Amino acid sequence: GALLALLPLYAASGIHSIQPHERAVVRVLGRIQSDPWGPGLHWTLPRPFAEVLRLDAARLRSVSVGTPAAPTNVPLSDENLWRDGVLTARANLIRARWAIRYAIDDPVAWVTSADSPLAVISNELRRAVVRSTATMELDAVLRSDIDVLRERIEEEVRRRLGQHRLGVRVERVEAVELAPPFAVATAFEDVTRAAQEKAARVEEARRYAARL
Repeated sequence: GALLALLPLYAASGIHSIQPHERAVVRVLGRIQSDPWGPGLHWTLPRPFAEVLRLDAARLRSVSVGTPAAPTNVPLSDENLWRDGVLTARANLIRARWAIRYAIDDPVAWVTSADSPLAVISNELRRAVVRSTATMELDAVLRSDIDVLRERIEEEVRRRLGQHRLGVRVERVEAVELAPPFAVATAFEDVTRAAQEKAARVEEARRYAARL
């Protein structure tokens, strides 16, 4: 009698309220249901026969890869610098950290496509950064063509993640940090400053000559 009295409560535990910003993937008897739940009230078999996986489909998520923050006195011989740095064309090493912003478009694909979709996103972003950076000169990467590099990386990541069918929508890839190694940062800044001063003097000379 007592068990029968608890049965309605047990059945009611299968009722779930999905919020407007959420989508839910339902696993019944170990099998993922093909149609995710949208906002509203839903019922499925109670645990342990069914499991409801809630996802915040409206939230933009972010993953970053690259050189971690480090003190300014890291020597060029530091093994972490060479492990985490990125090579440009002509084998120049830089510190680079990139981030990808994405949203989950297909909850079922997100849950079923890979054991660790976050690891897939990180690996593909890192791969795109390495491949794209290696095609460009140091000065272009750090100064003149940052937008070109960003677009190349973003295009490569979109293509690769589309092949993985993770169910994500890439919003944007952004450069968090692009800089020379700490050990040579001051020298690089001096060279940059000298180049800017030279360009300014040349432009001033051109304007002066035009007035003659």
